[in-house]
Amino acid sequence: MLRIDRVLEAAATLFRALANACLVFLLAANTANIVLRGFFGFSLGWVFPWSMVFMVWMVFFGFFGYVRAGRDIGVLFLVRRLPMGLRRIVAVVADLVTLGVTMIVLLTFPSLMEVQAGLMEMVDLDRRALSLPLFASCVLIVAQILLNIWAIASGARQPFATDHDKEAAATTGATT
Repeated sequence: MLRIDRVLEAAATLFRALANACLVFLLAANTANIVLRGFFGFSLGWVFPWSMVFMVWMVFFGFFGYVRAGRDIGVLFLVRRLPMGLRRIVAVVADLVTLGVTMIVLLTFPSLMEVQAGLMEMVDLDRRALSLPLFASCVLIVAQILLNIWAIASGARQPFATDHDKEAAATTGATT
């Protein structure tokens, strides 16, 4: 388990870095475009279409990073008040729902690739390039969810751990 966990953490670090690089591009290119338009009266025509590409990539690269970090949507206020047995059930059900949705995306991916044939206007990039980060994130999310379910079922990790739970685990050597 530790090896897959290290691989997933390295992938999450890479994907977060790629999402941040997309954001830096968006900020720099659009700022330059605004300044050039405001002070010199011309704009960079390529900024808008490439901004759309980088926005999509930023979201898709960030998708796995947020799931890995446990920052996806959850009603932690309520779930953390449940007894540990119910927390485990809620965590596994939530993971199974995420797994189901992610598998739907992966199963429809081949037909999505067929429909996206051709070049995008103004950027001369194959349309399928937009979806590749989504596919990669989904594959990694499936691995993460399976790891989560195993860790919760085996007791290796407490679901929906609070900071207090994490501190207590750190002093006893357990994982959260």
